[in-house]
Amino acid sequence: IAARYSPSGALFNPFFKNTIFQNDELSVNSNFYDLNLKLNYKLGLKDRLYLSVFNGRDQLANSFSDTLDLEVLESETNFNWNNTIASLRWNHIYNKSLFSNSTLTFSDYGFELNSFELNAFTNGDFDDFYLYTNLARNSELGLSSDFDYYYSNRLHFRFGGSASRSLFNLELSFIDYEDADTEDLEDIDLDALGALSIPVEMVAYQAQLYAESIWKWSPSWEANFGLRLSSFYSEGQAYFNPEPRLALTYRPNAKSLWQASATRMIQYIHLISSTALRLPSDLWLPSSENIKPQDAWQGELTYEYALGKGLSFRSSAYIRNISNMQAYVDSTSYLEDIEEDSTQS
Repeated sequence: IAARYSPSGALFNPFFKNTIFQNDELSVNSNFYDLNLKLNYKLGLKDRLYLSVFNGRDQLANSFSDTLDLEVLESETNFNWNNTIASLRWNHIYNKSLFSNSTLTFSDYGFELNSFELNAFTNGDFDDFYLYTNLARNSELGLSSDFDYYYSNRLHFRFGGSASRSLFNLELSFIDYEDADTEDLEDIDLDALGALSIPVEMVAYQAQLYAESIWKWSPSWEANFGLRLSSFYSEGQAYFNPEPRLALTYRPNAKSLWQASATRMIQYIHLISSTALRLPSDLWLPSSENIKPQDAWQGELTYEYALGKGLSFRSSAYIRNISNMQAYVDSTSYLEDIEEDSTQS
């Protein structure tokens, strides 16, 4: 068991007093904590249980306030991150050649950004303000089983499968003085402004089966070839893709190694970034009818030479082709429609 906590704002703010980071007008505060737990339990000679849990939260906030004659300037920004990961793994040995690992996993990631800025007069009227909110939460529950079978010293098989359910929650809102339809702060209806937010909830299901082998047919040659069959369903759209992979290794002597490999990889969950907002507010979205899965093919040729005394030289050349990458077009922000304004290239 391990835990950490840092009220860094309370610790460091006195050192930053009367500086550009901490003064009468500007205040910066932050803190974080994380907790780690690991347990293992021996059920018998052939069975073990492993439990691992992580929970962490980070917070960062800054505020600014200043009064110039009859004008009041106020702004505040709050960042909150939280992450929880847990896994329960069961290891079982069937015999000297076959063993398995079955794992139940859970993850929950949340991000929250609130930004407020006000330019008002001392009589309560204002000539400009905005409120920006970005709430994102992704959670996943999954189950996987992986098997290792050693047929001989030269032939090793790996095979298994997994299934998961993912939930994506997202809420974006941008409100300014035009939405408020008033010039008096006391007349702002926060419930009405909340109706302008854009809530999004998506559920995704993913399943896969795989098998691969490592075959050492001679002291100099080794082959690793396999196939993964992946499926994905979200928003009424289903995808199914084969993902083959092959690697050949040649060792002409004890110091040299040549390796050639080719593989296909499919990514169904997309990280959407915006160049319009220089903020850590990237979004994770599942593939759907409008957002196709990322498809990557890669070929690689590698040479490695052992120099001795723990040193080695390694050089690789590769070619990679990626399609259906997602990104917002220039000057487009998250406030726009997610699927219509993102681009595929």
